[in-house]
Amino acid sequence: MKIRHLVGLASASLLASGVSVQAQTPIRVEVTGQATTFHASGASIPLTINNTITGTVQVKIYDENSLDVNGGVQTNSIGAVTITGTVGTSGTLLVEVLIADGDGFFSFPAFPDTNMLVGALDFAGLSFSSTGLRDMARVAVAVAGDITGNIEAGAIRRIQAQGRVRPDRVEAFPVGTAVFPADH
Repeated sequence: MKIRHLVGLASASLLASGVSVQAQTPIRVEVTGQATTFHASGASIPLTINNTITGTVQVKIYDENSLDVNGGVQTNSIGAVTITGTVGTSGTLLVEVLIADGDGFFSFPAFPDTNMLVGALDFAGLSFSSTGLRDMARVAVAVAGDITGNIEAGAIRRIQAQGRVRPDRVEAFPVGTAVFPADH
């Protein structure tokens, strides 16, 4: 009971001081059919897709500050994301991972040359718990700064960094062809 009381007091103190608890976890993660979660800037994000994947699941990750209502300026970074889930055996299986601005037309780009609005300062990379899950994923990323970690997926639709792309690899599988060289 004491811990619960202390957590309540800490939250009340933050709210009384004008600092929202949500402001401390500004990275927003939305997954089709699941509750929205919030994470600290730069923290690793373990993400589990709860139901067996039998259709399209869209994962949207962005800095809440990218929203126009919050000023529209990205000030937080998305940590390394690891996605876990169970791949179904029927249906058209697809996991779309989108790192972009949370406002308006927040949808997967139709073409690789479609310019995207940025959704975070930096992005630390993306991995999957299994090759089956990785191979059915397609990814589009738009950040204001750097991509600092590896990105792996079945298809890379667009990588857009206003800074540098610094990972060892950004690869589309199962072919394994690097989208960007390591020194890019």
